Amino acid sequence: MISKIGTTAIRNTQQESEAKEASKRPTTIDKQGDTSKIEQLKSSIENGEYQLDLKALAKKIADEIL
Repeated sequence: MISKIGTTAIRNTQQESEAKEASKRPTTIDKQGDTSKIEQLKSSIENGEYQLDLKALAKKIADEIL
């Protein structure tokens, strides 16, 4: 028989795994208001004003590799 403590630990571990997987999935835009940021980025790229944060990009790539 599995104790209540063991059951709770299993449930918590499963929830943590599901949360990690959910954070890896791309988010979808389901509200009209959410497109404003995309339009701003698109405009910045077209105007040549968009600047990459190279340190943040390098860190993200390294984190994904490791």
